[in-house]
Amino acid sequence: MSKKVLIILSYLILVVTLASLSYASRTSVIDTPRLEMLNCGSYNAELRFSSSKGDLISKVEFGILKSLNLGLSWEWSNFISNKQVGIAIPALQAKFRIYEGSMVMPGLAVGYDGQGYFFDSKSGKYLQKSKGIYFIIGREIFSEGVMLNVGANIKLFSSSKIYGFVNAIAPLHKENIFFMMEYDNIHSFADARFNLGLKLILKKHLNIDCILRDCLKNGSNCDKYRCSGETIFRIAYSAEL
Repeated sequence: MSKKVLIILSYLILVVTLASLSYASRTSVIDTPRLEMLNCGSYNAELRFSSSKGDLISKVEFGILKSLNLGLSWEWSNFISNKQVGIAIPALQAKFRIYEGSMVMPGLAVGYDGQGYFFDSKSGKYLQKSKGIYFIIGREIFSEGVMLNVGANIKLFSSSKIYGFVNAIAPLHKENIFFMMEYDNIHSFADARFNLGLKLILKKHLNIDCILRDCLKNGSNCDKYRCSGETIFRIAYSAEL
């Protein structure tokens, strides 16, 4: 267990050492993407801990161009548990903004997200499939800082079904506390997931998120494909290179 703690601390120390004081917006809400992009020359690094199965997902994204972000993530299943740790194959993320949006028209982006959830080391597959290819539109609504995104995605190599998602993020206290909400994996009611969260921003570059995932399901039971009422704790750091 001490070796795992050292890995986490080393990762965090590396991120803090490389970071500067400038802030770049996060590019996702909880499980679903946002229209927002990382600025060119900036990066976002995060660690995501799951309370249900002790999984850890680490992720790094980079602003390559003004309208292009690239990232890499990987999951360590059973990381915080007494079970054998399984390390997934690193997953790729990419997002290209087609249209930035205007006062009337929403922005448009297309992307790819290869990160699934609940990696099964025996089969070498994720029990919850990744987004795959997605399209997203988004814009500010109602008042300043309230962002709404709506999208559709196709999970590659699993089926040709089209899934949907909608998410929103809104400030609760200035630019320090944000409320997050999303309805994900929309194809049938039984498969859809409703997620809620709070984002705390410290010194404009460090994000700490507390998330309740799949919270419409009864109890906090885990089965082969999902964990209802799963609690997620996420730390993210965004800065200029």
